[in-house]
Amino acid sequence: TGLVGCTDSTAVVLSGPTPVDAVVISDSGAGDAVPDLDAVTADLGPDSGILRDATDGTPGPLDARADMAADMNLPRPDADTSLPPEMGPMGDMDTDPDGGSVPDADVGPMPCLPSGLPTLASQEMSCVGEVVPELFQRGVCVCQSVTVGQHVQLRGAAVNGTNGRASVDGRIDVDGDFSVINQDGVNFAEQTRIGGTLRVGGQVNAMGNLNVGGDAYVNGRLTAHQDLEIGGTLFQPAGSELTVDGLRIIGHREQQPVRVDPPCPCALGLSVSQEINAWRDDNNNADIALFPGDLDPIARALRVELPCGRYVFNAIRNQADLTFVIQGRVHLYIVGDIRPEGRFDIIMGPEAELDLYLGGALVTNHVVNMGDPARPHALRWYVQPSMQTLSFTSQFNFSGHLHAPGTDLIMNEPGALVGTMLLRNLNTPGALEVTVPAQRPQCPQ
Repeated sequence: TGLVGCTDSTAVVLSGPTPVDAVVISDSGAGDAVPDLDAVTADLGPDSGILRDATDGTPGPLDARADMAADMNLPRPDADTSLPPEMGPMGDMDTDPDGGSVPDADVGPMPCLPSGLPTLASQEMSCVGEVVPELFQRGVCVCQSVTVGQHVQLRGAAVNGTNGRASVDGRIDVDGDFSVINQDGVNFAEQTRIGGTLRVGGQVNAMGNLNVGGDAYVNGRLTAHQDLEIGGTLFQPAGSELTVDGLRIIGHREQQPVRVDPPCPCALGLSVSQEINAWRDDNNNADIALFPGDLDPIARALRVELPCGRYVFNAIRNQADLTFVIQGRVHLYIVGDIRPEGRFDIIMGPEAELDLYLGGALVTNHVVNMGDPARPHALRWYVQPSMQTLSFTSQFNFSGHLHAPGTDLIMNEPGALVGTMLLRNLNTPGALEVTVPAQRPQCPQ
């Protein structure tokens, strides 16, 4: 193995039983010229790299690039050798009596990146939870409008609702609070249960039974065409009508001015594009020999295992199935769009955490699986608020926390959703079922 040049580009020559052409790795990290390395991969063992041909689990041509990284004395992809920037490779140094330096014996293994919510380069490395204090503290929250063609089921005690309007054609079953601030009010088409507090900025027209476990704040007339049950107090402005065609059970009723504040923190306090740009030239892509342009497009099925670190890709357009396996504490930055033309999966390892920053849209006709339902707090997804769309024609199964106050979510088929969501608009012709976990992501202690 030999390093034959370090000028504007670096040529790497691999030695072995099969001679190959030199591989040129440009300073831009784009992987400009990659030869056909099929001959090389025939001599590689099954554990030689972290890029797998997803069709049979064997290494593919890109595995050779992981070996090139090793030849250049870069860390193995499965080895976590990173240290915080304030520490050198030997840890804290003390001076010995002879004038030399020795490692501090108290320094143990250090994590590549701290667990918990990330720090922001655009905010002087402040924790994102401090920059956006209400981050991930709601259940399902929509800044403009919610349109659901069938039923809504929201499990878990949380604040849910919309700063605009809500249109639901089926039943509504919510464990926590539910708010709609639209001055035109809301029409409940079928049976509705709100386990917590109901807040509506206008009138309420309930076609089916309406059951509210806590208080109900209605800024106008309330008409219940069947039974009405409110466990707490019904608040309405003076002179507002209350009409109930069926059974009426109300703990207490008060007439006073009703104010319904927006339930969703829709201020755009997080610049995803600034975070992406901060790490475009300072990342760990070279450690896994996979460069920013390598996934746009990728023609064959691929499994990419990501150890602890920061990774940047210009865009993702997989023409076959693509699987990311998150093995450690990972920050993943996508400059542009994710447009899968095959299945797209993000699998979380048992101790893994992922913060995903998306600068563009995600549009696909294929199944998407992201996260671990048993550990939804381990995946956090931030989308640049630039009028983008997350559009899923097939099933979208998501376990995590989604911060996208400037983005529309369109789901043509019901999926398994566990976590929290902050969106601009939410539209699905089917049902919406979300389990909101009690545990939320926190800043590192």
